[in-house]
Amino acid sequence: MPYCWLNLGSAGRHEQTLRTDQDNAIVYANPPLEQAQAIQDYFLRLGHKVVEGLARCGFLKCKGGVMASTPDWCRPLSGWKNTLEQWIRRLDPAEVRSLTIFLDFRPVYGERALAKTLWEYFVQYFNISSPASHLLATDELKFRPPLGFRNNIVTEKSGPHKNEINLKSSAAIHIVNCIRIFALNHGITETSTLGRLRELVEQRIIDKDDAEYIQSAYETIMMFRIRENLRKYQLELPPDNFINPNRLSKRERAILKDSLSIILRLQKTTEKNFPTFGDFKGSAYVADPLTLPSWPVNCHAAPASIANPIPVVEDSVPPSPPAKSFLGQQDIPSIVQTPTWFF
Repeated sequence: MPYCWLNLGSAGRHEQTLRTDQDNAIVYANPPLEQAQAIQDYFLRLGHKVVEGLARCGFLKCKGGVMASTPDWCRPLSGWKNTLEQWIRRLDPAEVRSLTIFLDFRPVYGERALAKTLWEYFVQYFNISSPASHLLATDELKFRPPLGFRNNIVTEKSGPHKNEINLKSSAAIHIVNCIRIFALNHGITETSTLGRLRELVEQRIIDKDDAEYIQSAYETIMMFRIRENLRKYQLELPPDNFINPNRLSKRERAILKDSLSIILRLQKTTEKNFPTFGDFKGSAYVADPLTLPSWPVNCHAAPASIANPIPVVEDSVPPSPPAKSFLGQQDIPSIVQTPTWFF
């Protein structure tokens, strides 16, 4: 029976760091009805053996049970198609989070044609199901990066992580989510965040200058994560993605603020392109590159923007060309430069 082992989440995006856990699944060919249960039992046993083997190698089991050893993550091709439709139709928050994890899947072993067929179905479904992208946007925009008044970094007020922020859940994940929404909406099956960003630039969905800001922000956040987690590992502390901004140098804090500001602008652009269900009134939207102002103060300029939405109106006047960035070579913000100081 043909099957394919899938890596999900950060493993599917090639973006694993220290202390990663397992996120995986199995898709197998549609079985004869009379053998469906026996074949599912076989693949669940296979999933259990692989998951246990990975655990012995140091890959922690997923606390949320996102593993091929569970029935929810071990399905035939038809089962995965039905599951996708249910996740989108029922609008359950827990299922939306499962959807975001699965939409980064990457085949690592077995019949890759099954994964290809599944991706083609997903892309088609997103193209014909307008609520899909808005559903993901609604889930993503529930939380904002930790920036407060005058772009001050807002840290935890109490608990074991007082005066700290989580670089993964409060920063990096927002870039991952927003870029995923744009990519799926435009038929891109690449799973890595920066790979998706490059293809969005090639399709002229995101302006090249904007992409440079977004990539630099993402790389900066990831470098802070890796450096801080390595420091904690050397101190025999758990690498937990938290960092205390007050322990950074003045320049490092400025770079972190710039990165968080860019995440906030990316979220606002995502919201304009894919209105959340609280704001969405059923209007048809098409992407068109217009100017988005208010990039971080330290960037010194408002670069040509990510695509903004405009209503579809017959005989409408074509929009003005996107504003050109007047950034000079020496005006490039600090986060765009190669961060060799991290190590």
